[in-house]
Amino acid sequence: GTNGNTAASNHQETIESAVGWSGELEGFAIQAALGAKNGNGLASWKDGNDLNVITGSIKISQGSWTVGYHVYDNGDSYGQSTDSTKASSSGWNTAATYDMGNITLGIGYSYMEAVNGTTYNSTVAGDGESDVRSTDIFQVGVGYALGGGVSTYIQYSDYDIDDGVQTTTEVSPQVVVM
Repeated sequence: GTNGNTAASNHQETIESAVGWSGELEGFAIQAALGAKNGNGLASWKDGNDLNVITGSIKISQGSWTVGYHVYDNGDSYGQSTDSTKASSSGWNTAATYDMGNITLGIGYSYMEAVNGTTYNSTVAGDGESDVRSTDIFQVGVGYALGGGVSTYIQYSDYDIDDGVQTTTEVSPQVVVM
């Protein structure tokens, strides 16, 4: 995240914690994790918000199928406590794959959104402080294992980017990666 003040970009005295679990349940292989990062405000920014980040994920597999989900929320960690409009950042993604020997099919979707907040916009003369900027990405791909640890893939990604301002036209690319 950014806060428009490069000298104040690091939170102080951070504590990171995480917990994970994996096991089998009724024929399903399950992996889950939860993490948090907390800390004091920014040293050179007296009214900077404290760091408060949480993230979690789960992956479930059975046979050739695997599905997963990940979520994160940075809250207002990069805003200023005196902001009338709080900065925020959060998102999630999900994906599924199906293995057929050397071939793997995959599909996924991601969504992220952020609000700059009052301080960022006044510092960098940005646009509307409460505009919700969002990006969602749809992906589909095919992978092929050639053998000997060598593999190849092709993936199509369709981006939908919104800067939160109704008067602008965003570029929302479609990308093919090989």
